This record gives sequence, C-alpha cells and structure tokens, in this order.
Amino acid sequence: MISIVDDELAVREASACLVRSLGYDAMMFSSAEEFLRSGRVETTECLISDINMPGLSGADLQDRLIAGGYRIPMIFVTAHQDEKLRRRVLQAGAIGFLSKPFDETRLIECLDTAFNPDKTAGQFTEMARRHPDVLPVTIEKNALQFHGRRSHLLARASIG
Repeated sequence: MISIVDDELAVREASACLVRSLGYDAMMFSSAEEFLRSGRVETTECLISDINMPGLSGADLQDRLIAGGYRIPMIFVTAHQDEKLRRRVLQAGAIGFLSKPFDETRLIECLDTAFNPDKTAGQFTEMARRHPDVLPVTIEKNALQFHGRRSHLLARASIG
C-alpha cells in the first residue's frame, strides 16, 4: 500500500488517482500526525509526503519513522524548493524530492524504484541525468534496504 500525506486535498486526490491507476492501493492522510495515528505505518510500502505541512513537516515525519525503526521508501513533494532540505531528506533515504506541480512521469519512476530495487546502476544513472531531483546512489542503497522489508510484508500478507 502507498500512503499519501499532504495537507492539500487536491494533491492527495490527484496523487491517489495516479497511484491507483498504476494498480497500487492508496490511503490518503491530511497530516503526518494523522498518518502516524492511523495504524497504517506497518503496512505502508511507500510513502508520498508533502514537505511543508502544518504540525509535523514531511522531514519531521521521516525523522520519526527512522527513529521508530521504519525504513519506508519516501517520495517528497513540495511547492518550496530548499536545496539544504532536499539534500537532508535524500541523504536520510528519500527516493525522490519533486517540485509541485510535479510531472507524473517522475513520480512513476520513483515508485518504480521503490518497488523494483533490482534496477541496474546504468538505469539509476540515466534517471539521475534526466531528473536531477533524485540521487542514484541514495536510490540504489535505499531500494536494496527497502526490498527486504517489502519481501517481509509480502510474506506476512500471504501467510495471514
């Protein structure tokens, strides 16, 4: 399941529509706090989050998830470019940092990275060349970490 956290209803709905059109399940949350209280953290395989939200920011949400031991692939979207924040969230493991309004192709590529960690280094390099808002080394490293978590979730789902 892909969780979408954004304080803007239109962005949540458009993102969920795109995610569902790709065959994924999507849950929408209007804040980081709502997501954390939802009981859906354990079943979230990928998280799309706004950076600037009232209350906890997307970066704060990432910090809380990491501190709680969750390694969920995260894709950030923002209307406010901040290079220092971009570097921070990517170095902490985010798969992408997209500017609103974002090109759906970039989001699809980030989702593909989250769910297909076996991409070759050449594919990462090509994606980075075309889209400087993602870092291939960070993507490759984190995709491999996330792959184990996803396999665990899939195994657990098929058992139960």
